[in-house]
Amino acid sequence: MKMDMVNYTIKNIRPYLQEHSIQYERAKFQELLDKQPARSWKEARCPSTEEWIQKMWYIYTMEYYSAIKNNDFMKFIGKWSELENTILSEVTQSQKNTHGMHSLISGY
Repeated sequence: MKMDMVNYTIKNIRPYLQEHSIQYERAKFQELLDKQPARSWKEARCPSTEEWIQKMWYIYTMEYYSAIKNNDFMKFIGKWSELENTILSEVTQSQKNTHGMHSLISGY
């Protein structure tokens, strides 16, 4: 008897649910959006190659002067050459990219 009553109720309610399900979902979604706090912080971003090089150049320059001041110059030489190689490879890569673009544009 209980199962018949449940089946009868579901059978009668199903068309109503199918008609109003979209409105219900929209209302729930809007309710969720209203409850979420607005994003007021800045999104994190990756620095450009130029910004990164400038930052690293500044850091290594400060370390260089610190090393000279403390007579720890030999310890610093390895770091400086590593940075120099990185910068040269970045510059070379950007020149290759620029040359590739010019050749695509001009046809050479």
